[in-house]
Amino acid sequence: MLDKELSQAPYRKSPANLFAKLHPYTLAADKPGDPVIERWLCQLENGFEHTRKKLLNSVDLSRREWSELLRFIGVLHARTRDQIDRWQASMTELEKMTRMVERGHTGKEDYSDSEFIGWNEIGKRSIQDRAEAFVKAMLSGSIFLVENEIGIPFVSSDTPVALSHLYPNWLRQQMIFPHLIPKDVNENKRAFIAFCALSPTLGLLASPMLGRAGRLEHLRVGAPGPIFALNWFMLTSADAVLLSHQEKPFPDYLAEGIRKSLRSSRRLDHLDSFMSLTTNSTTYKIEAVDLTVEHVGIDSTFRFRTRDIETLRSAASCDAFIEAYFRTPGGASYGSIRNARFSQVATDAEGISVVHQFFCGC
Repeated sequence: MLDKELSQAPYRKSPANLFAKLHPYTLAADKPGDPVIERWLCQLENGFEHTRKKLLNSVDLSRREWSELLRFIGVLHARTRDQIDRWQASMTELEKMTRMVERGHTGKEDYSDSEFIGWNEIGKRSIQDRAEAFVKAMLSGSIFLVENEIGIPFVSSDTPVALSHLYPNWLRQQMIFPHLIPKDVNENKRAFIAFCALSPTLGLLASPMLGRAGRLEHLRVGAPGPIFALNWFMLTSADAVLLSHQEKPFPDYLAEGIRKSLRSSRRLDHLDSFMSLTTNSTTYKIEAVDLTVEHVGIDSTFRFRTRDIETLRSAASCDAFIEAYFRTPGGASYGSIRNARFSQVATDAEGISVVHQFFCGC
């Protein structure tokens, strides 16, 4: 095991003790000794072990086995504490609002009392439904069983399914199989990408940016670039811990680059207001003062001051940015736009710089 920051010495831990907790999915309504969700998860895990052995022995999967594999990935995503807590918080807020509206109209909560039975544990109860929804999302794009043929292993983490919503150009920047991106892909539309390491040499990758819906195939990789990129994706999705059977899954030069990038990201996270401007090759992160956003039709205009004149000048040397992410003071407004450029660049910390969105026509 390694810490996400790659700043401490790795340490060994028995697989049986990884993230171990007694009866984390037991429900209040379960019969003693018969936790329904945990029994179902045990059956699913036993089925996956059979499928995993076939994969490691290069035995082709049947359609049913593919389905079971995807269901297992969906459950891995849905069963984490973070996902359970997020869903529970959302549903608790929905219940609170419903009860408030009903009480305001009728003075009672009879409907709510009958509708929200067991909702104090809906985060656990919904694991299966949320897993099936995740499988449907994966099947909306192409699915690849990635066979890692180099000596650098896949890493996993305490968030076993890395998931993000990105633009196609992110895949090109990160060298994640750009040759698989369809020529007619919508460059200005975010789409999901999901990756799960099944073993040091096998991983499952899914995204509608990589081909037609429902496509299932093997993808052999003998170059380090895509493996590094998928490991980086897993690392950035991790909560705190990485899992690997090697003490150093990243080469020293790459590990140092990762540490620098994470330090830069942490600095950005602590900023109250900033602009993040991305080209095909790099991202400029600029602390912004008095950042304001104006919206006119499809156009957006950002006006700000910054003390980071050096980074501002480097960014201003670029003709355009494929994406601009922003956060205004106090987090009052945040988000991203596609296609932006500078129309005004300050020469000192008191000057105003202006970034505006432009119509690409693509």
